[in-house]
Parts: sequence; C-alpha cells; structure tokens
Amino acid sequence: MKILLIYPNSEGYGRIPIGLSVLSACLKERGHELALFDLTFKVSKNIDNEMREAIGTAKKVDTEMYWGGIQDADVTKELKEKIQSFKPQLIAIRIIQHNYCNSLGLLEVIRKTTDAQVVAGGTVPTVKPEILLNNILGDTLVPGAGV
Repeated sequence: MKILLIYPNSEGYGRIPIGLSVLSACLKERGHELALFDLTFKVSKNIDNEMREAIGTAKKVDTEMYWGGIQDADVTKELKEKIQSFKPQLIAIRIIQHNYCNSLGLLEVIRKTTDAQVVAGGTVPTVKPEILLNNILGDTLVPGAGV
C-alpha cells in the first residue's frame, strides 16, 4: 500500500517525531511504500525555539549550517502536488494541540485533492476525537484554520 505520512510541524520544532518514526519503520518493514510531507523546513518562523531562547532554556543555534536556509513555502500547492504525484491510498497525519489549526487546513486540502483514506494520530485525536470529528465532518472548520 502507498502511504503518505504528514508531519504538520507549523511551529518549527527541530525534533524528530518519535511516533511517526516508529510508524514509518513498522510500515516499511511490512513492505508498504511510504512518502513523507514534512512542514519542518517549509515555515521560516520557529516559534518553539524562539520561546525557549527567550526564557533561557535553549541557546540560539545557527540551524542554517545544518539544514540550509528555510523559506516559507506554498504548503497548499506542495501538498496537492505530493498527493497527485505519489497517489497514496492512505494518509496518516499527526495532530497535536500546537498544530491543530494548521492540521485542519491540511485536512481540507486532502479532502479536496484525493479520496484516499485518512487516519489521524497524536494527542488531539487521542484525547478529544469528537472535537476533530466535529470540525472535519461537520464542515465547521475553526476560524483561522487555514494552511
């Protein structure tokens, strides 16, 4: 099966998502073909690290020397292109409270681009699935929930 994993890292976390990493390894081991759509390097503002630096729990690091420059991307366009070129049968998205609104926007793009099945994991669908389902199935997207 062709599976697209989405990491909607709109906050610019510089850490590897363990859940998606484990899921990816397990799926590859079982012969599935995987692709990743990762927003980590598609948004220039790193809110998480900026907050940690401001309160003194982290030092500023020149990430460009490791990752190169980050420029804001047209995420909607890139996600559509990824879906159209990879043609996934299943899309898995990690939704946590910090990227919830951004994730709703991505789910809207997915809904308009493909009929692939979608599964959501992470804290929001685990702890409060009814909130996510009401926003998606009820077509009552949260104001400002664009990509």
